[in-house]
Amino acid sequence: MASADDPLVGKTYADATAQIKKWSGHPILSTVVGDQLSMDKCTVASWRKDTKTGKFFLSLFCDTGVATAKDAGNSAGSPTGRSAKQHDINVEYLHQHPEVCLQMKADHPDWFKKPMDGCEGVT
Repeated sequence: MASADDPLVGKTYADATAQIKKWSGHPILSTVVGDQLSMDKCTVASWRKDTKTGKFFLSLFCDTGVATAKDAGNSAGSPTGRSAKQHDINVEYLHQHPEVCLQMKADHPDWFKKPMDGCEGVT
């Protein structure tokens, strides 16, 4: 099901399950590869839908992000690598603009029930 316009591949598990619930579907873990990330931060590598039950079977990738000159990782051209690279860009932006974190917390306090990458110091 992977394509440039795929609605789930490359998304975090948290974002994918939120989208599936908007579609009135039921996310089900099919496979998990790796153990370096918390479940919500794992990336959807592939998925399939059982149209009879509305269940979405997700295969997750839970290892490190994008490869660098010093560290092994995913190609920045892969869906997983693009997701990891975008995550890193977002975190860096939030570190540089803590006022955005404060505004997000004011607008969406439920997002901050768990630590949010990039907004670690927001209280």
